[in-house]
Amino acid sequence: MQRLVALLTAVLVVAPMATPAALADDPAANAEDGARTTDATSVEPADATDEPGARGSEAADDASTTAPRDDEAGVSDSAGGAHGDDATEVPQETDDGAEGTETEDGTGSEEASSEADEAHATIAATSAGFPIRSSVRAAGEPNPAVRVAGSGWGHGVGMSQYGSAAMARAGHGVNDIIAHYYPGLEPGSREESSTRPIRVGLRQNQASTWVRAVTGPIRWDACPPTLGGPTPDAQCERLQFHADSGQTGNVSQPAGATWHVCPISNGNQRVQDRACGQSGFRTIASTAQPVLRVQLGNGADAAGNREIVAPGYRPETRLRRGAHDIIRPGTGQSLTTVQNVPSVEQYLYGLAESILSWPAAALQAQAVTGRTYALRTLIDRPTCRCDILASPSHQAYEGFGPESVGAWRQAVDETRHRVLINRYQWQGQQRSELAETYYSSSHGGRSESLFDSWAYNMPDTEQNRARYAYLESVDDPWSVDEAPCASTPRHASCNPNRSWQVDVRNRDVANLLSAGWPGGAITTVEHLEIRDRTTGGTPATLRVRGRTSAGETVSFDYAGTSTYVAGAMFRRQLQTTGGASLRSSQIRSLSFGPFDDDDGHVHEYAIVWANHAGVANGLDATRFGPQQSLRRDQMATLLVNTFAIPPSSQDRFDDVDESNPHYAAINALAAAGVTTGVRNGRDFDPRGYVTRAQMASFLARAAGWDTSDTSTAFTDVPRGDVHRGAITAIERRGVTAGCDTAGTRYCPTRSVTRGQMASFLHRVVRAG
Repeated sequence: MQRLVALLTAVLVVAPMATPAALADDPAANAEDGARTTDATSVEPADATDEPGARGSEAADDASTTAPRDDEAGVSDSAGGAHGDDATEVPQETDDGAEGTETEDGTGSEEASSEADEAHATIAATSAGFPIRSSVRAAGEPNPAVRVAGSGWGHGVGMSQYGSAAMARAGHGVNDIIAHYYPGLEPGSREESSTRPIRVGLRQNQASTWVRAVTGPIRWDACPPTLGGPTPDAQCERLQFHADSGQTGNVSQPAGATWHVCPISNGNQRVQDRACGQSGFRTIASTAQPVLRVQLGNGADAAGNREIVAPGYRPETRLRRGAHDIIRPGTGQSLTTVQNVPSVEQYLYGLAESILSWPAAALQAQAVTGRTYALRTLIDRPTCRCDILASPSHQAYEGFGPESVGAWRQAVDETRHRVLINRYQWQGQQRSELAETYYSSSHGGRSESLFDSWAYNMPDTEQNRARYAYLESVDDPWSVDEAPCASTPRHASCNPNRSWQVDVRNRDVANLLSAGWPGGAITTVEHLEIRDRTTGGTPATLRVRGRTSAGETVSFDYAGTSTYVAGAMFRRQLQTTGGASLRSSQIRSLSFGPFDDDDGHVHEYAIVWANHAGVANGLDATRFGPQQSLRRDQMATLLVNTFAIPPSSQDRFDDVDESNPHYAAINALAAAGVTTGVRNGRDFDPRGYVTRAQMASFLARAAGWDTSDTSTAFTDVPRGDVHRGAITAIERRGVTAGCDTAGTRYCPTRSVTRGQMASFLHRVVRAG
């Protein structure tokens, strides 16, 4: 997904105090932080290293879509802000600050009056706290779909079809295209492509089939079975009309007639004038022979041949070459259909692997790779009674449809007999063979190595590396070229899959990843980080944070299987929420919705929870602003949305005006003893930023946690600090593990970000 980096201004609203509100705060820079989770098992996400980021004009938090909007957008952004950590440190946890007495700049240096300090200490020690809102409890944990963003379509090995079109559009010829995607291959010629018949498997295991005659009359034969190839015509007999047909003699199908073929219980095949299973049909013919053959003709130009339409790779496929066989294998109740095409060259006319308006060089490259692939692939396949399948499992074949477009037939003719030869050295010997000319729709900026593809279980041996050196990963900017897409009208070589995004059920991802967790199974995925990739860009290893059925949070690495890397397993095993496979294994990011600017963020799951529980909304439908520093007035609304703090009608602070959308929440906190304000206790400093130390106190008071223990292990929290007991309290309850990987520092004066606050509140709810 695209991350938003523009500075935006949001105008937000606040809900009445009677119901929990959802937060929609001021915009902030969306710079990614460098935070990562700790490697330790059962540890929550680490604190973000907040990179500096400019903020736009501020706006108040949202709590209701019906409350008045804040008219103070445009307040100076000079105070507070997200601060960058030392370059040597990666913060360890997603903590959000807490409040005690504080100065106007929100830095946490305690310059408030001694009376205010004393009041805070007393409240912290004696407040009974408030329960979590019932609505927040009832919401429970989210189970967000995993949003998979990627590029390309197909296995990613060899030539990119859209890439070849973009290259041709930029002026590259067929030789350039082939040399780019198959480096090291040599041109060759195979004249057998003009004489070698080919059986194309159209459909397998069909309950019935049908044939519609476009031209006519069309001859039908009945043939005995043979092994290893089609039954020779000399062994076939003319099919005879059945008595019910009202005709006698040899069967001929008139133009415009549609006949249906049904396997029947006595082992015969019946040709009838209505769909199989319908009553009132008329039997045209019946035979005990396992093969029905519809003769179309072997003319090289197909002009004099008959034409039919029958089910193939497409539900309706035009066929005009050779013979159409309908085969009943054995005694089962299923049918297989095969098109017997007189030669490989004629088969290529029906190849449907290119957009036929692409430049000539791209069509020629497709003809050469398609011919080479077909000649190398041809073997007797007993399960389909064919040499090659008509589906993209081998090559998409659509009969006369592509041939009817002159540009494609011309590309086949101009490259007649041309193939690609692989010559390589192994154990001192020169070897030569037809190349494996794999290709797919498009790549994600590079082709994928044969040894890393999700589609091929190719053993990674020294011999195979030598043999398939031409199928290693190569740079492919052409697949993601924006130029064809920017033209008006959009050029046909514009790749619609240069980027894509789909959702996958969380539980499906959890089930797949559980194979990498030695402790058992995880039920929910909470965070996914791509740790490394193959040369072609497929994620090789993922860092996973998940939750078990026992409620334990665990972290581990998932590297796929001994055969397939992590991203390849995603492509092989996972389906979208709509039931489709992922388009490729070249995955760019793994995240959760609904927000785009928190993708991969260490606080992302907590942000999802906050949105799910009604604690916080985003800046808008796609942005949450996880790096934005949190203001004190916004923090008040978040706390009231989380805890069942009763409303108050008092007007507590001089600097909080009724026009502030957070007015009611601030007064509720004051009446509840969660805050006593700053300076002389008459001000709240609503636009000040909350520090981590201050947030610890806010959370401890709202939850009613004992803060008399000040024995925190954090070395950067001074003895005697008014927040020390609160910091100790949240540390003891697992709400924080500090701000560095060693867990020795808390960073008390650092500003709290929206993402960190989401994690703080999420942990508080889990803790209590």
